[in-house]
Amino acid sequence: MIRACLLIVVCFSACLVGLSGCSSNGILGVDQCATVPSGAIPEPVGNKLCNWEIAQAVSAYADQLVFYKCDFVGHTADLSPSAKDRISSLAQLSATDTSSLPWVLEPSGSPELDQVRLDGVAFQLESLGFPSANVTIAIPAAIGLSGPQAERTAGNIGASQSTGRGAGNTRGFSGSSF
Repeated sequence: MIRACLLIVVCFSACLVGLSGCSSNGILGVDQCATVPSGAIPEPVGNKLCNWEIAQAVSAYADQLVFYKCDFVGHTADLSPSAKDRISSLAQLSATDTSSLPWVLEPSGSPELDQVRLDGVAFQLESLGFPSANVTIAIPAAIGLSGPQAERTAGNIGASQSTGRGAGNTRGFSGSSF
């Protein structure tokens, strides 16, 4: 009986050593001692999503630093009240670092008006605590909407646009409500 148990233990140990050793392909054909080239190991779970979210947050923050044509009163260099409120709210954030991001003014079509607006915005930013703000005139990455487009977009937020019998339909097969 003791010999049988000893034989089983020895056979079991030999099988374990044979299956897990470097000289074989290991358990299920996986080589335990293989050299893995760099880059072959995937990044941790969520790393790509985290990088994407950071890029989106930086882009959204940069969009707050844009002055569209509608941020000015008519064809003047005077900022609208909402634009002044946006600047002052950004000035109150203690963690705001705008030194690497430019403040962008949407071109008005008149180079003279653009230059007056640029000087006025730069002066306003300096008076609110943004020393040497990088203000430039360029077409912003997020282009603003025209008045009618903005009204349609704002009116449709949260509304279902489905008119067919597919996804989003809240009516039964006969077209009547349940």
